[in-house]
Amino acid sequence: MTQSKSEKSSIVVDRKKEKDKPPTKVVIRRLPPSLTPETLLEQISPLPNHDFFYFVKADLSLGQNAFTRAYINFQNHEDVFIFRDKFDGYVFVDGKGNEYAAIVEFSPFQRVPKRKSKKSDAKKGTIEQDSDYQKFLDSLQNPEEENVVSIETYLEELEAKERENKGSHGSPKVTTPLIEFIKKKREEKRAVLQKIRDERRKKDQERKKQREDERKRKKEKEREKERDRQRDREKDRDGKIKDKDKEKHSKDQSVKVLKNPERDAEFDNPKEKSKEKESSKPKEEKTPSENKSKERENLRFSKENREKQREKNNERAAEKQKSAREAQSDRGEKSGKDGQGDKGDKSVRDERGDKSSKDDKTGKKDVGQIPKR
Repeated sequence: MTQSKSEKSSIVVDRKKEKDKPPTKVVIRRLPPSLTPETLLEQISPLPNHDFFYFVKADLSLGQNAFTRAYINFQNHEDVFIFRDKFDGYVFVDGKGNEYAAIVEFSPFQRVPKRKSKKSDAKKGTIEQDSDYQKFLDSLQNPEEENVVSIETYLEELEAKERENKGSHGSPKVTTPLIEFIKKKREEKRAVLQKIRDERRKKDQERKKQREDERKRKKEKEREKERDRQRDREKDRDGKIKDKDKEKHSKDQSVKVLKNPERDAEFDNPKEKSKEKESSKPKEEKTPSENKSKERENLRFSKENREKQREKNNERAAEKQKSAREAQSDRGEKSGKDGQGDKGDKSVRDERGDKSSKDDKTGKKDVGQIPKR
């Protein structure tokens, strides 16, 4: 650090001294283009003490404005004024007789390049002491005897070379460090490319797996949605069916005929019932409140009994229809034979018609008398 600071300070001091010194570097302009530095020095001599001389040839591409110039650095500042008085406006003549008036002035750049001292080569003139050179001289003075190769060994060597050439398709195998380096580089590049390809394949496989998983998830979600829809549809159907059943039950209940034991007894033996009524009328006369209580007791039955009664009524109606059809068929067969049979059938039919009409009337009355719970 101290050395660097001292060097910097010395450089700064030198620059200040240079600035304080008067200018000593001069340039001579407008010299003939064909002028050489030797002829210039001959015409200018004797020159005062100087430490720098630099000659610049003319640029012939400039045509008429092509001139040579020279730079001179004098050691004494006074020599500058003497040189200017002599050669400022001095006329130089070239080989063709053309005249050129020179101009002497201060150089715009006053610094001078430093001359580097060339170091002498330390090994100059020491070749005779070199060990390699001495070995070379010994080999020249005492040559080694060469072993003579037999013909058989020479032929074997030739055959081996031919085999190698055939294996390498006529080109001998040559291995050098450069070739090995190039091969290694190629192998490294191939390995890097292979790694990149493997990574790409892995990424592609992962993307495919992700896509497949997403598709499976979507399909599962769609299936679940379809199942939910089917369940909702089934529920709606079940609800509709239940509503329909309820409506049917309500309609059936409104139309159902309640069980009445007195009416059933009339169907079984209507003659006995009529006799009992006739006999009971004069004996006992019941009050209307008692009649209402009995009717209510007869009408208090469950839904199952009502449905059973309805099925029984339907079976009875179907039996009546069958019997009527059989009677019609029998009547058609016996119409030409027995007139008495026809009269009997008519009487039977009249009785059945009377019974059905009575049942309809009693059923209507019973339906109208259903109490509200």
